[in-house]
Amino acid sequence: PDAQLLQDSSYVHSKQYTYREQGVKVSRTAKLGEGVVLGSGTVVQDGVKLLRSIIGRDCVIGAGATIVESHIWKGAIIEQNASVTQSIICDGAVVKKGAVVPRGCFVSFGAIIGENVVLPEFTKITAKFSSETAQSNADDVGPDGVGYAWKVSEDTDGCDVNDDDDGDEDEVFVKVDPSRARSIGCREEEAWKLRLWDHIPAPADDFLEDDELDGEVDENEEMNVALGAGGSQSSSQASSFKQIVFDMVSSGYAEGHPPESILMEIKGYKFAQNKTFADCITGVVPSIISIAVAAATGPEDAPTGSIKNTQFLKKLKELLAADAWGHRL
Repeated sequence: PDAQLLQDSSYVHSKQYTYREQGVKVSRTAKLGEGVVLGSGTVVQDGVKLLRSIIGRDCVIGAGATIVESHIWKGAIIEQNASVTQSIICDGAVVKKGAVVPRGCFVSFGAIIGENVVLPEFTKITAKFSSETAQSNADDVGPDGVGYAWKVSEDTDGCDVNDDDDGDEDEVFVKVDPSRARSIGCREEEAWKLRLWDHIPAPADDFLEDDELDGEVDENEEMNVALGAGGSQSSSQASSFKQIVFDMVSSGYAEGHPPESILMEIKGYKFAQNKTFADCITGVVPSIISIAVAAATGPEDAPTGSIKNTQFLKKLKELLAADAWGHRL
């Protein structure tokens, strides 16, 4: 919503990362959690609970309904005490009173889920009959519902076994239906992706042992040596960031750049590397000390350079102490 991609967008940000367009009506007893987007013309009635969900335009969310981590498209109606979790409700679809739409479900355009119907997880409902829905029946959407269900494969008897050569116990990978894997809320798919990391081989010990590349010492290896044997990759990255910040201040001072420009450059690098204010200080402070020491030990017949050092350091200190980055030094 911040980008206002639609030409007629009028989203306004409020607390807890919620966004509302003009013309939204929300009851005082409704509870809006974080990450909620409400399109224009939408009505949210008494006792509704919304969390991390996108509600399109001209929707009606009935009293007592609960919507969690879901997408409700234009003109959809979620009636009284209905529940929608990690699902997609398309344009003009209706979830009637007391119905439950659990994770991974997809209710297509114009489909209606009848009163008090509890859909199985990962159910796909369409309003049009087709060969894929030939086995569907009225129980899928209820006697007052409209729609047909695709039957998701339930073949989970088989599993993939990973035979480890190192003699460890075999790890079992349960098969996940592709249609489920592409659905919102498929925790099994996410767990499978995380397990893949456990099977990625670690880098060889000699991966960074080549000290020279085109006649130059590899920077990361040099940092590891400076940290001592066994230095971690994270420590190496931190030292590299610190050194770059140190060089920014030192080179900026040597080239006569104003402190404001140097801090602007450091801030840009900080955001690009996803670092903190404290990370920047570990590079800035040693550089300041280095400049100060150089000024104190310089030739006595160079008062101009000493004055320049003093003015530069004073200005840099003022900028750091002035809460320039949202912190106090």
